[in-house]
Amino acid sequence: SPPSLNDQQDVELGYTSPPSLNDHQDVELGARSKPSVSFSNPVRSRRASSGTMKNKGEVLGSIRRVIQISDPSNQLHCGVRIRTNQGLLGKIEEINNETNMTTIVFEDGSKETRDHDYLKENVMKYDVSFYDEIVEDKLQIPSWSLQDRKIRIEIAPARWKTIFGSNLVIGYIFVGYLIKELYHDPTGNEFRNGVIISSFIVANLFVTLIKAIPGDDTSNAEVNDSVNASILIAMTLYPCLGIWVGCREKNIIGILSWITHEVREYDEWGLLYTFFLWSFSAILLIRNSTYAFTMDRQGVMTGEGDKPITALFRRKPPILEVWSHKITRMITFSLWDITPDKYHPVGGGGRFGFQLIAPVVFVYFYIGYRLVKFAYKEIECILEDTSILGVHDTEMDFSEEKKKQLMKHAIVWLVFCCYCIVIRAVIGTRWFLSSAVSDPETFKHRWVGWAPTLIESKRSRVLWAFRGLTYSLVKLHVGLTNRLTPVYWNDWIAYYLVLTVYISYVFEGIGALFFALSEAERGCHLHTPFKLLTKLFFWCSFNAYLQPFGTLVNALFYLINGEYLMNLRLLEIYSPLFLTERNTFRFNNPFCKRISKIPTKEELDKRLEEWLSTWRRKRTDVGRSTENYVVKDIGNDPFPSFSGSLVFLGGLFPGYDEWLYMRNNFEKYLTFLPWEVEDGALKFNKWYPTYREEVLRLLREPYDFENRREVWMFGYGSLISPNSPPAGLTESQQKQIIPYWLKKQAGYNRAWNYRHGPVGINAFGLEKVTNKEEPSNISGCIYPMDYEKASDLFSIREEGYELLLVHEDYFEPMHKDFVIPKGIGYVWVCGQPTLKCGDQNDPECNIIECKRHNPTQDSPILQSYIDTVVEGALRYSTVGIGHTDGMRFAASILSSTVGWDAPWVNDRLVAGRPWSFMAKYELIDGMLSTCSNSRNGFVNRLRVANQPLKEKRNMLQKEGDKNEEWAISFYGQKKD
Repeated sequence: SPPSLNDQQDVELGYTSPPSLNDHQDVELGARSKPSVSFSNPVRSRRASSGTMKNKGEVLGSIRRVIQISDPSNQLHCGVRIRTNQGLLGKIEEINNETNMTTIVFEDGSKETRDHDYLKENVMKYDVSFYDEIVEDKLQIPSWSLQDRKIRIEIAPARWKTIFGSNLVIGYIFVGYLIKELYHDPTGNEFRNGVIISSFIVANLFVTLIKAIPGDDTSNAEVNDSVNASILIAMTLYPCLGIWVGCREKNIIGILSWITHEVREYDEWGLLYTFFLWSFSAILLIRNSTYAFTMDRQGVMTGEGDKPITALFRRKPPILEVWSHKITRMITFSLWDITPDKYHPVGGGGRFGFQLIAPVVFVYFYIGYRLVKFAYKEIECILEDTSILGVHDTEMDFSEEKKKQLMKHAIVWLVFCCYCIVIRAVIGTRWFLSSAVSDPETFKHRWVGWAPTLIESKRSRVLWAFRGLTYSLVKLHVGLTNRLTPVYWNDWIAYYLVLTVYISYVFEGIGALFFALSEAERGCHLHTPFKLLTKLFFWCSFNAYLQPFGTLVNALFYLINGEYLMNLRLLEIYSPLFLTERNTFRFNNPFCKRISKIPTKEELDKRLEEWLSTWRRKRTDVGRSTENYVVKDIGNDPFPSFSGSLVFLGGLFPGYDEWLYMRNNFEKYLTFLPWEVEDGALKFNKWYPTYREEVLRLLREPYDFENRREVWMFGYGSLISPNSPPAGLTESQQKQIIPYWLKKQAGYNRAWNYRHGPVGINAFGLEKVTNKEEPSNISGCIYPMDYEKASDLFSIREEGYELLLVHEDYFEPMHKDFVIPKGIGYVWVCGQPTLKCGDQNDPECNIIECKRHNPTQDSPILQSYIDTVVEGALRYSTVGIGHTDGMRFAASILSSTVGWDAPWVNDRLVAGRPWSFMAKYELIDGMLSTCSNSRNGFVNRLRVANQPLKEKRNMLQKEGDKNEEWAISFYGQKKD
């Protein structure tokens, strides 16, 4: 990856990095005498249709430097590989500059002789293959650099997708049709208008399906927003506005007078409030799913040897997307957006107040209020008069023309229901995604979370469509039977259904009020219940009890598509009060219990290979070794029994009542640094995020890797502390950090053997025991984590450790009530630190990647690291008999660690007055000074002093020398 490339430069690089280039510089190729390669003033970058580029994996899977052809006669040479615009790969065999002819040998063995003009028009790229070896040897990118190590492909949506996948074209045509219809009397043309509206709905079906095709650079959430926006546009344009205008009873003058006409002290315009509600929702979704700037994204695709590789994409949005985002952002502006920064208040509450003053918020408030008022009046009339439609016989038109009009209304709504059903039934399936994504690894990576992301909102759209269909069918039933008062059983069903429609309107209006508050809260980082209340009231508006027929359709495809196997549940039945965002029950449900499936040996091996494949890909992305991993299987060994001591006597986690008291009096349970006092409540939620009953409920959920994509990790050092958790833990995962034992039968000890060369610290690591040593039970914490995040953890933060995958049978709970689910297979552990020099006792080792070394003067044991670990253990204390459990847990960590007799520096802030910044210093120091493993090292603890580096000087010098050529390229400096 070259430094500082802009969009106009046509250089795409692999694992190598040439000197800084601009549009007019030439690159001398150095050792091998070849003509220079010129970079012409900006030429068009390679663009590939999203998901259709040929041989994409081959381009990404090799080390390759690619340059746009501008002058073939001056740039091509024999032996250089080329790629045509049609995706064909070949090699230059012969060049004749006198006749301007070039002979190309393609992969299939065929030859073609073409002139240079043909090459300019048809040859897309060429590969300066002879340059790779030289540059790779000299300019290896350091592991800490942010530069790309693979080709970053610039992509753009296919032209057909841009044209046919846009709602604008069909929307403009439809609006033009409506404007024309406004000036004509629709009487007698209702059937023609109904057919036209239905045809637009069918056309929008194909637009929505095209929008559901994911691009290389789009996430599942962005695809979902784009599809939802398309459905909402269809909802507002066709069944709402289309029926109202195309099948109305009056001309434009009559409509304008109708707006101000009132019946029963409220506007008859009430049914159109849903039009404004969902049209503004579509505007917000368009704003959230489009971008007005160049995006850099990552993806996964198949590389050489059918192995997954990380693909890098750069997308410059088309002008249509740019202006769509800008226009929708301007429509949804707030006082915060137009006020200069110097007038912005500090804190999220102040920003929330500013964002409340916004047109879109006012619109939602007004729509919600009027919709509730309108629906309440209708319900009142229906209940008072026991009338199906809430009107008297004298107010109802039973003419034949009116019946025909109602029939056409029902047909339009029926077509729209079919539209929503097709979208709901198709786009969330494995078949649709596999058809849209041809690359197997891309499909495998994207399928994770695809169905849960796209299906739930589509179920709500089906319920919304059936609500409109129900209302139109009830009116048709009344028109055909001429009965407003229920007499027969079908009349009572119609009476109930129309009542549910207006009840749905009431909750929809209340949901609009809370949705406005949620929109105002965007970016404020406040912990409010607005989103939950919005979801709850919209559920009250669209659920199985108000839309039973729509629920039957959803339940049918729930079974046909096998959604019950994906840990999905019918939210319209259970409601957000009973289901969490992970589709798990908030309370114990004896009717929906699932038992963890114990995987077979073949399934475990397959899962293990997938984990290692992802881990290798992540390690390759940051330029690190992919060989340092160990799998500790149970094999044919006997089941490892546990013979450790009892640590926890209490409940491990506080009960709910105790937790509530702790939350209201957190200053009694936590100690604060001076800068933490104002954020005491936030620190409490970080250190005590949950209570006993909730942890037990979470642990009772069966392990389901295929749907959850979680692995279990074991941390035995700083990962125990809430102050240094692994990045990427979700809220529920942070609540499941459980003390656990790694049994001694695994054959490891915890030791001070991890040297962080550049920084100067020695931390905990595992040490495999020899025959002369005795392993020990190692105490730590076990917790779930997304396996992609776990691979990132071992590639970045814990990159110096080998990946140790230990069978679950080698672990033992430290409290009998808190046990991880069965069937997890292997637990991810930071194993032994990486050893390069062969001798971990050699203090003179200057290899910066060599991590397995004992503490030295330049990389000593640090007291601040010990404080972090021990403080994290001390938090596991409960009232009563468990008040010393945290101390016992900390003691188990100290007593199961070896290697304390080494340089140990007291680097606490103001070490001479430790109580200023470490309130528990006396307890920690007391335990260190009395534990048999650590007391000798503790008494020899050193104070911080300004001393020059000793062992580490050579290491840092060697690292600088190794990257000297890269530094010359990156900084543009000349070698001394």
